[in-house]
Amino acid sequence: HAIGCNERRPTNKSTDLFLVLDRFKVVNDSLGHHAGDKLLKKIAKALIDVVRDTDTVARLGGDEFVILVEELECDDVAYEIANRITELLSAPFIIENQSVFIGTSIGVLFNNERYGSADNMLRDADIAMYHAKDKGKGRYEVFDSSMHKKVQNALSLEMDIREAITNQEFTPYFQPIVQMTDGKIIGFEALARWPSEKRGFVFPNDFIPLAEETNLVMEIDLQILEKSCRQLQLWQQRLGLEHLYVSCNFYCNHFFSSSLPQDVQAIIDKTGVKPHQVRIELTERALLENNDIVLKNMYALKKMGVKILLDDFGTGYCSMSYLKRLPINTIKVDQFFVRTMLDDKDGLSIIRAIISLSKNLGFSITAEGVETLDQAEALKYMGCDCFQGYYF
Repeated sequence: HAIGCNERRPTNKSTDLFLVLDRFKVVNDSLGHHAGDKLLKKIAKALIDVVRDTDTVARLGGDEFVILVEELECDDVAYEIANRITELLSAPFIIENQSVFIGTSIGVLFNNERYGSADNMLRDADIAMYHAKDKGKGRYEVFDSSMHKKVQNALSLEMDIREAITNQEFTPYFQPIVQMTDGKIIGFEALARWPSEKRGFVFPNDFIPLAEETNLVMEIDLQILEKSCRQLQLWQQRLGLEHLYVSCNFYCNHFFSSSLPQDVQAIIDKTGVKPHQVRIELTERALLENNDIVLKNMYALKKMGVKILLDDFGTGYCSMSYLKRLPINTIKVDQFFVRTMLDDKDGLSIIRAIISLSKNLGFSITAEGVETLDQAEALKYMGCDCFQGYYF
């Protein structure tokens, strides 16, 4: 109807506000779906109250709403409504006697002569909303044609990633892990790299975020683990170095899957490496979600003989007392702390505290991102067990 009015009277402008609730899943998961339903009803009523009588509020499904603003005198009216909604949904809602903070990301689309289809308008408003989410949530973004191009580029990249997985293009680059006591290489971290047949060398920051978003990273991780284990076998056969191990990063969703132990065991059986020569690295995010299945998978890997490393420690929310209950062998100090420790007394104190507490709890410590001799010597003095980084 709005499109038809715009075609008859081009001065009769309208706009779509496409909004999604930023933290609705947290409410559903923590308080239950009944609480989530109550929250949706409260938000729907609040949205109707915040817009004009001539505007239309619709829920598309899940936690997505669209507001159609007609008879738009000027663009500023749409911005004013978007700001009011952002402010409204940044305040707490009381659900089940608890305050919950939701927030919203909004895509704003102004109708013009090129839109003859409601579906196309909703598509572009949706694209703008995702740009708002990508830029930090709790905000609105106005659609422009460059956003559409960005989405098309992402679709093209996703197709190329899928093709690269089929063609086994992803390959491990190995960073040595060095023992503090004697400088001896004891293992390697395998880093996923993509020398694409189509695109040339694609940098990790250009493909990993999309691979994570589409869950394709799980297939990449398994491909990297298998290739790393095969390479480890070759080194051991040629050099007779049984002490070497390989360590691979696994995306958190692996630990939410009941098939993780079987996936890892199948690769160990196929490549012939020993389970104790395989390390799996996970981040704190995996420990904060889906707790039961994560713990079950961690203990299953431990029973197999695979060791578990906690990567990027210090950047999340895990306490040492919580970690003590988990079957973790090694804490990896995030490279941010290592990079800044010689210029920042607080950073140095944090590393010293992590090393001291880890030792008391029986964890070994590996420092990532060691780039200078001074950093290596300072970490050695503090009792760090192993290093890795460009210095080595």
